[in-house]
Amino acid sequence: MLGKSLGGRYEIQEKVGGGGMALVYRAHDTFLNRTVAVKLLRSQFVEDEEFLRRFRREAQSAARLTHPNVVNVYDVGQEGSSHYIVMEFVEGSTLKELVRGKGPLPPRLAAKIAYQISEALDHAHRNQVVHRDIKPHNILVMPSGTVKVTDFGIARAVSDTTLTNTGNIIGSVHYFSPEQARGGFTGEKSDLYSLGVVLYEMLTGTVPFKGDSPFSVAIKHLQEDVVPPGDLRPGIPEGLVRVVMKALEKDSLKRYRSAAEMKHDLGRVLRDLGDEDEEEMQILKVRSQPPRPKESMESVRSGSRRIGSVWKLVAAGIVLVALGTVIYGVRLIQDWVNVPVVPVPDVVGLSLSEAEDVLRKERLSSLVIAEKHDEKAPVGFILSQDPEAGETVKEGREIKLVMSMGPELVAVPDLVGKTFREADLTLKGGGLDFGSLDYQHSDDFEEGKIVSQSPRAGNRVSKGTLVDLVVSKGPEPRETVMPSLVGLRYEAALEELRSLKMEASSVREEPSAVYPAGYVISQTPSAGSPVMEGAAVNLKVSSGGATQNSKDIIVVLPSGQEDELVDLRLDLHDITGDHTVYAQKHRPGDVIRMTIQWYGPEARARIYLDGVFHRESILRG
Repeated sequence: MLGKSLGGRYEIQEKVGGGGMALVYRAHDTFLNRTVAVKLLRSQFVEDEEFLRRFRREAQSAARLTHPNVVNVYDVGQEGSSHYIVMEFVEGSTLKELVRGKGPLPPRLAAKIAYQISEALDHAHRNQVVHRDIKPHNILVMPSGTVKVTDFGIARAVSDTTLTNTGNIIGSVHYFSPEQARGGFTGEKSDLYSLGVVLYEMLTGTVPFKGDSPFSVAIKHLQEDVVPPGDLRPGIPEGLVRVVMKALEKDSLKRYRSAAEMKHDLGRVLRDLGDEDEEEMQILKVRSQPPRPKESMESVRSGSRRIGSVWKLVAAGIVLVALGTVIYGVRLIQDWVNVPVVPVPDVVGLSLSEAEDVLRKERLSSLVIAEKHDEKAPVGFILSQDPEAGETVKEGREIKLVMSMGPELVAVPDLVGKTFREADLTLKGGGLDFGSLDYQHSDDFEEGKIVSQSPRAGNRVSKGTLVDLVVSKGPEPRETVMPSLVGLRYEAALEELRSLKMEASSVREEPSAVYPAGYVISQTPSAGSPVMEGAAVNLKVSSGGATQNSKDIIVVLPSGQEDELVDLRLDLHDITGDHTVYAQKHRPGDVIRMTIQWYGPEARARIYLDGVFHRESILRG
């Protein structure tokens, strides 16, 4: 493969790495005169047409990503049976090499690297690209401290086809999320779990779970608890430990809801840890810059052919013009052929006028070919250049520039009165996200509704801005008096509690010699006690065992007109409450015998004739 040219422009120079899916080469792009990385698919993947279709689709999807912390994808192509991706060439080491060579990293450096990875994930997730294979091997660290994540979207094409390749798991099971380990749906939160594993390894020098086989490691991701990194390496800030443990929640609903939320917490940790120190800067100097690729023989030959053609034209001119003119023309041609070459200066991060001045001093010209929104670069500052800094070009070469339009501003939506779910969807739909959440009581908004927000609705802010929300906990609880529930049926007691915004937190059954089954026999707090709305009440309910008393009552109706019936009603009051136990019509003068049954030591029987109280009897067992 060395010395071979792909696509008529990418000259393979040397192998720089490889994995289960592809081999990686450094190459020279002869068309744009720059160094690139070429990832060449291994032969076992090129025979599956369905896989190749997904591979190209995912690579093209990843090519949409443009972010300082993402390795740019330039091209996807095929040369015979060779399928390849052309990417940005990054001079630096993988994070795996850095941790292996330096051991556990200082907490601030680990947080700084994780913050940049979360930046890359946030950008990718907002563009509907999920990585699915976040691990230190796919993270490149430059000597400047800049972190770049590679292989976005490519893992999906592999995982859709197979999880194994001649016995080797694609990706690394040590960084799998529990849902990946069980073969379930993998989404944005799977990337956040893997980032949690990477951060854990940076802080401790080891992964959370190890085993004798990939299967045993996968089982541990599903079943075993993570040992907090602070237990393995004392001195890790508590805030950073909390970030790791939240990212490593086995239940995805308990993890960070988005990369932006995790980035927010990492940023807070970094602010608490202060500025970088000399130790960090020394650790990052892990590899010197590799030598710049030599000019290809093909480019030398093409240059020679071009110069030869020029001399043929000169020879024809000699025939047509006088000897003096020929000499003058030869000198002009020699001047053209021998134009001095100069190194391209670095103008990224300068204002346009500053960049033009710097280029002009090197006898180079400039052309702004595009303007893009950028969250960090102010309006009018240079985002990128082509050719890149350090490359050599002829004097007078036009350097193409991409200029910043500043952050893309969006209007903050009005979230007051919405539910948190509605507010979250509205923010994400507008390119924003929620920041801190605070909960407080409110008489104006029911529980779960947004009470206030910052920034306020209508303010124009940069995309990605975090909006702080205050969520209602409902009205402030009020003090009330505990009612008497003893003697009520259990269902009636619950209804009484609900009317006072209380609930039964504990219900226990036990036999009672007084109350029948299903009736409340005691309560805590006791009746008449002052309590707050929402208070929890403990109840004891009878499981049965009470003796029911019985006694006969004789009622003699007064004489009167025999054709006018008398309405006889008997109401009974015992420990279970008031009950109407008899209600019928009779003729005047009738004698009625009734058998009355009740619970408790005594009861009161009240007799009503045509709705008018007649007399009361005290019944005792």
